[in-house]
Amino acid sequence: MIGGRAGLSKSEETAGGAAHDNTQAAGPQAKGLRFPDIHGRASAIAGKADNTKEEKDKTTAGSQAVSGQTVSSIKSNPQSGHSPSQSHTVSPPQSMGPKSVYSERMRVIAMLDYLKAKLKGMGCNADGPTVCFNFAELCREYLFRMQELTAGENTDSMPSGEPLREYLEAFNFGRVSGRLMVFLRRYHIHQEDVQAVMVTTLCYIKSMETPTLLPLLKQMVLWFDANNVVYFLSFLAHIFVLDDTVPLKYWGEILGEGVAKGTNVNKCVRNLLKMRKYRLDVDRATFDGIHKQLQNKPQILLQS
Repeated sequence: MIGGRAGLSKSEETAGGAAHDNTQAAGPQAKGLRFPDIHGRASAIAGKADNTKEEKDKTTAGSQAVSGQTVSSIKSNPQSGHSPSQSHTVSPPQSMGPKSVYSERMRVIAMLDYLKAKLKGMGCNADGPTVCFNFAELCREYLFRMQELTAGENTDSMPSGEPLREYLEAFNFGRVSGRLMVFLRRYHIHQEDVQAVMVTTLCYIKSMETPTLLPLLKQMVLWFDANNVVYFLSFLAHIFVLDDTVPLKYWGEILGEGVAKGTNVNKCVRNLLKMRKYRLDVDRATFDGIHKQLQNKPQILLQS
C-alpha cells in the first residue's frame, strides 16, 4: 500500500535501502535521495554542498542550545573514544529577562488565539488548540536541534540564500499544525486519531537524531522546506495509525506548498521512506512520552 501511494517500485526500494546504509558516501545524492524538480534549485544546492568550511564559521557562532535535552553526537571522535551512539548534554540557555518573558507569553497567546480561530467549526475538543500548539513547538524544538547539531555540515542556507537558522526562527510552525488538523478533520478523522498521527510524526522526527540521519533530514528541509517535510511525514504517520487513509495526491494538492507539487511529492515521500528504511512503526515508550507532552498546557501561561 505504501509503495503504491508513494510511486515506489521493488527495485527502487532495494536500491534505496542499500544507498541509505552507505553512510560514508559523499553528498546526499550518494545516499539515494532525490532532488526536487525545480529549475536551477538542485544545481544551486549541489554547488553549496561542497562549501562547508566557509559556512561553518557563520553558523556555529550563532547557534543556541536547547535546555535540558540530550542528543546524539553527530560524529565520533576516534581520539577520545566516543562513538556516535553516545549522547552529550546541550548547555542550557540563559534565563529570560522580564521583557523576554513577556514577549514569549504574548507569542504563545497569539499562537493559541490563531489556532482557536483556525479550528473553529471543525468539531474539535477544547484541547484541540493546545494539542496543535504543542505539536508546533515540538517540531520547532526538534528542527532547531537538527540545525544546531549539523551546523557547518554541507550547506547551512536555504536556496534563497537565507541562513537556515534565520529561516527556522521566522517559520510559523503554528500554521503547519493548524492546517494539518483542519485537513484531517475535513476527512472526518477523529481528533484523537489526528493527535495520534501528530505524535507518530514527532516520533519519526525524533528518531532521526542520529549521526547518519540528521544531515539527511537537514537536506530534506533545504530541498522541500520544513512545512512539506512535516506534512509528508504526517502522511506516512497516518498510514501507520489509520485504517482508512487519505490518498497522497490530496496531501500534495491541498497541503503541499512551494516545490512540493506533482512528481516532487513522490520524491519527498520516497526520500522520507528511505530515511525510515521503509518502517512505519515507532517506539512505544517514545510515543507515550510525546503523547503526554501534547496534553500539557504551555508552561509560560502557568507562571504567575
